[in-house]
Amino acid sequence: MKHSYGIKMSAALWAMLGVAGLAPVPAVAQGKDMGWSPARSSGQTLDAEPVWGKLDFDTQPASAAPGGGKSGGFDGPFAQLGIGFANGQSQLDFPDWLHVGVNDNSFVGEVAGGYSHSFGSFNLAASVFYTLGDQEAGHFTDSSYPTSVEIRLHNTWGVRVEPGFNLDESTLVYASLGYGGTNARYMEYDIKGIFPWEHRLGGFSFGAGLKYKFTRNIFGMVEIRHTSYQASSIDFGGVYLPASFKPSMFTGIVGVGYRF
Repeated sequence: MKHSYGIKMSAALWAMLGVAGLAPVPAVAQGKDMGWSPARSSGQTLDAEPVWGKLDFDTQPASAAPGGGKSGGFDGPFAQLGIGFANGQSQLDFPDWLHVGVNDNSFVGEVAGGYSHSFGSFNLAASVFYTLGDQEAGHFTDSSYPTSVEIRLHNTWGVRVEPGFNLDESTLVYASLGYGGTNARYMEYDIKGIFPWEHRLGGFSFGAGLKYKFTRNIFGMVEIRHTSYQASSIDFGGVYLPASFKPSMFTGIVGVGYRF
């Protein structure tokens, strides 16, 4: 009698623990015939589940991306505004007179816009830009034969692609490859007159940059870029033999942008 009573008490205790979620009660929960049980005597089925079955552990890292980086927060259209410097160089070739390289520095501004998209840790963007202000590309003076020459670039624009890598959700490093155009203006003053010449030139560029997010939409950027333009000939109208010049530009920009 005592033995039967002990078995019943143990079964009842086990069932109560199961209902409380502190122990699995497979026999009762599945309605199996294991002898006497509170569920069977009351005509009800107890739905119990082990307490450890209710625990949910999130083991997936946030924003993880293949390759050790992270998916970036630069996806979508963007616009940016920057200021910086431009170092312009020009190679001048005057037949039977002079072959010289000249350079000058200028402060410039730049506006740009584009679209960026991440593929895991890899990022790809395309953008267009326009340079604000003229860029000095060299000058020289020859005192032995009074001559002064100035070269200036203006109305400069470009398009580029920017493959990059997301270091984390806030930092993007990228390279840039592009094509651009500029109006190259040549001006010469000497004892035989003034010789102005302007020509539209195209050229290819390459560079590198970094973007850093301060907020969800606002970011800072820094970029360096070198553009090499095609050569252009200069016609002096028969006064002198035709000459040529080939400009290039090294630009550094620091700015802020907005991601829409």
